[in-house]
Amino acid sequence: MKTRYITILLLSTLLLAACSSGSSSTTTLPLNSSPTQAEPANVPPVSAPSTQPAVSQSSEMSIKINGFKFDPADTTIKVGTTVTWTNQDASAHTVTADDGSWSSDSLNQGATYSRTFDQAGNYSYQCSIHPSMVGTIVVQP
Repeated sequence: MKTRYITILLLSTLLLAACSSGSSSTTTLPLNSSPTQAEPANVPPVSAPSTQPAVSQSSEMSIKINGFKFDPADTTIKVGTTVTWTNQDASAHTVTADDGSWSSDSLNQGATYSRTFDQAGNYSYQCSIHPSMVGTIVVQP
């Protein structure tokens, strides 16, 4: 039993010695000190994508159709703004009001559809070919 204990102790010591050897470095900090991380030089800060709807301040607004989604999907505009959708996908898409009151023809890659919003309100729309593609236009007075 004693020999077994000594063997385990020796193996543990060897393992600890092997783990602490090599090219690792250690830093000794004074008491009441905390490690700091150096900032990489010339690296711009990364910000999370905005979940806020796009807001147009002009009389025109562009929305891309890309990756089987409208970008931006939610947009706030003023009455009288013309919105232009441009299909950047290889697949055809439409821009169709959920209530069926307006719709584009099938838009092939590079094609556009424009609509001027003359009344305040919320306008939900989708691609009639791919109904999972949805968007909303909020028109403010």
